[in-house]
Amino acid sequence: NISYKLMNAENLEFDSETFDCVTARMCFHHITHQEKAIKECVRILKTGGKFVISEGIPPPGTRKFYTEMFKMKEKRRTYTLDDLVELLEHGGLINIAIEVHKMPSVSINNWLTNSGKSRAVCKKIYDMHLDCEEYVKKTYNMKILNGDIFMDWLIAIVSGVKG
Repeated sequence: NISYKLMNAENLEFDSETFDCVTARMCFHHITHQEKAIKECVRILKTGGKFVISEGIPPPGTRKFYTEMFKMKEKRRTYTLDDLVELLEHGGLINIAIEVHKMPSVSINNWLTNSGKSRAVCKKIYDMHLDCEEYVKKTYNMKILNGDIFMDWLIAIVSGVKG
């Protein structure tokens, strides 16, 4: 049986030691008090349970571009791989495991169309990609084709175990 319940990640309504696994996919960057949220996730894990977090991360040397671009889209935190590992370690998790996956050729037009942002904001973000420095274009493997920009995105999956 699966049920869904909306609640605040910083104050979860579950009993302690309830779950074998807790996942957080592309949501921690929206959480105001991340330290409180990770402690809540660990609290509801059974001993030996696994916490898995997945977040988009900027490629090396592009954090400034990534942060500035996302500022136009939404209020969020920018994580690096080291930030995610540190978050889990501060939460008291052990046996930290790391995977980084590349999402190749992500369409910026498709992403912006589905972003819910105004055309003006979407145009600013699109233009920012067109006008970014060459090393950013190279690092993201950016390609412009038929009025769209395609680029490779990095997704980090970091997990840890409650000891």
